[in-house]
Amino acid sequence: MKNMDRLDDAFMLLFKIIEILQKSGVRTLGKKNVNLLTALTYRQQRSLFIIGDGEEKVSGGIHQKDLGKELKMTKPATSVLVENLVKKKLVSRNPCPSDRRSLCLHLTPFGKKTLDLIKSNLSILRTKLLDDIPVSDQNAFVRIVEHFQEKLNEIM
Repeated sequence: MKNMDRLDDAFMLLFKIIEILQKSGVRTLGKKNVNLLTALTYRQQRSLFIIGDGEEKVSGGIHQKDLGKELKMTKPATSVLVENLVKKKLVSRNPCPSDRRSLCLHLTPFGKKTLDLIKSNLSILRTKLLDDIPVSDQNAFVRIVEHFQEKLNEIM
């Protein structure tokens, strides 16, 4: 088999794995939860992680500008992202204890539940898919996925 054929097959298999994971997620997580998780973009899910981590470090929450910096997003794009998370009732904006003129982001109880579900699902999938793969190959996988992200950012 030619190298390009193997690459095409690998990509198709990767997409098939994603499809299988989504279907198995319905069985383990319930359709409503899977619909919620698949409706969230990567940046929205990543935002929940960042805001959740920020709340663990600082009780006052995380500034919107810090979220934008972490995600490498412009201020307007970050505003739209946060507004969507607020509309989905995943995040709330509250006055910052240190600066009443600015707002800090917090996970709502529903946002915390959603983040816990995402973390749990990722842990299960990571264990099932990577358990018998050497750490060096896991690190190579991470490098390849990060490379894909960089290239996709360039062409999108």
